Amino acid sequence: MAEAQVPAEKVNYDVALKAARDLGFTPDQNFDGGEAPELPRMKILAQAQMFEMPDGSKESTLDAILLYKHRCNVLFDESKILCQSVDAVKPISGRDVQAESCASCPKNAFGSGKGDGKACVNQIRTYWFIKGYQLPVEMMIPPTSLKAFSAYLTSLSSGVKIGEKVFALHYCQVIANLTLEKKVDGEHVWSTLKPTFKKLVDNRKTLEKMKDIREKFMEKFADEVKEEVVDAKEASTDPDPTPEPQAEEVPGAPETPKAEAPEVDVDDTDECPF
Repeated sequence: MAEAQVPAEKVNYDVALKAARDLGFTPDQNFDGGEAPELPRMKILAQAQMFEMPDGSKESTLDAILLYKHRCNVLFDESKILCQSVDAVKPISGRDVQAESCASCPKNAFGSGKGDGKACVNQIRTYWFIKGYQLPVEMMIPPTSLKAFSAYLTSLSSGVKIGEKVFALHYCQVIANLTLEKKVDGEHVWSTLKPTFKKLVDNRKTLEKMKDIREKFMEKFADEVKEEVVDAKEASTDPDPTPEPQAEEVPGAPETPKAEAPEVDVDDTDECPF
């Protein structure tokens, strides 16, 4: 005879959360010992066309709102960082800074790396609101996806047709759908990030919340993120037949410290604001 199944205990989470708050338990106390909170990070699994989420789960597609972005360049020698720039304009650190500016650096020129690529790795660090996460999620966009990411931003600036009208949009106004497009060159397989417009954030309360969180993020966090070391393990190893920068994975390269999270005043029952 089959054993009877005991139903899982039902919990009223709203009541439980309110009771905890009434007793004085708040999330900011998790770091009352002086620890530095870090932003969650997701990665592109280039060969699998999947996103690896902060909890280790895999997703083939995501809906997200872009909060902030900045370019960064880094030049490696095996596992060592020779030179890096946190804004892709001026090198600031490394064992052997290569030039006064990234624009004048011979290592940042096409043909300086493998094939037609660059020896210097050009990337964009991005921060997204994703449903299920109260803090922005960090993702590094590799060289092989720079063109597609730029095309997405250009499409928003050029205008998106909504109904019978065309609107130029800021990326914070947009819920984007993120997918990975498979690329093949002989035996090599990799992925290109494909952000596309999905929906306009048209609720004023949501927009106000986005503005508030973005301003706090920029004030508290934008300067801190520029002090970080770029993670060599997130450099793309994917070959690209077009003359885009080619990145190499460097075994044993140092891990990037995760970005410290800004203090964001959100309701505990809220997730991503869309």
